[in-house]
Amino acid sequence: MDIYRTDKFFHAEEQYRLDAGNVTILRLTLGRTGGKVKTATVGDSRARPAYHDYPKVIQAFDNAVRNVCGRDIPVYVMHDRGGRLFGEVGGSGDRQDFLEFLEKVGLYMADELGLEKVH
Repeated sequence: MDIYRTDKFFHAEEQYRLDAGNVTILRLTLGRTGGKVKTATVGDSRARPAYHDYPKVIQAFDNAVRNVCGRDIPVYVMHDRGGRLFGEVGGSGDRQDFLEFLEKVGLYMADELGLEKVH
């Protein structure tokens, strides 16, 4: 798995994407007091595409969040501007907390989705 800094969203102060296998599965956007982790719907320019089965990746995300947190945390399911489904969780915390969460959730998801974790 690889975590890359990105600039896809103009509104986020700091942002990252997590790739597993040959696809992007998660995004992290950070602000002043917290952030959001969400499933990817579209790949970055000249980067890996997003995982194509949105319901499947959202279910894997929901399972991973529950597993990592040890309790039922609501994953909000929404549509992006292109009408594609994505799942999202957010909260307060610092950059390091969110990067660690992103990695743990990504590892769990990669296992569930059968994606390679090493490049």
